[in-house]
Amino acid sequence: MAPKTPAGGHVEELTTAESERLLKTSDLGRVAAVLDGHPEIFPVNYAFDNGMVVFRLAAGEALQRAASTRVAFEVDRLDSAEGVAWSVVVKGTAEDITNAVDQLSEELRRLVISPYAPGQHSEWVAIYAREISGHRFKLRSDLRARLDAGSRNT
Repeated sequence: MAPKTPAGGHVEELTTAESERLLKTSDLGRVAAVLDGHPEIFPVNYAFDNGMVVFRLAAGEALQRAASTRVAFEVDRLDSAEGVAWSVVVKGTAEDITNAVDQLSEELRRLVISPYAPGQHSEWVAIYAREISGHRFKLRSDLRARLDAGSRNT
């Protein structure tokens, strides 16, 4: 089912339910965190379940230092065929669930997450969402025409 298209040139604020639905349609997003006093953004492959973003890391990755801190996660998509773009942001706390023994963490570790990056990704992190928000809008007609022209040239 294609996403609903907002009318006119307005940005549509998505409901939490629609934002959660869109989170389930992708497997690549970005985690933003402040590490050592500096903002950083990391691409991660993820799954979304039970209101949580879950991803895997290689041991020793810088993003592991974000455990037990507030982070933001973002995923977006541009659908040139439909002429629509959307973005969903999750704000919450990142927690290392690699060795957690609670039932929820065990369930989250059963999710299928296939990292694109090579190497062993044995560490598990869950973002416990405090806020999930999203926006969707129609692409400007000049941009859509440029995208259409570009796809014909590839």
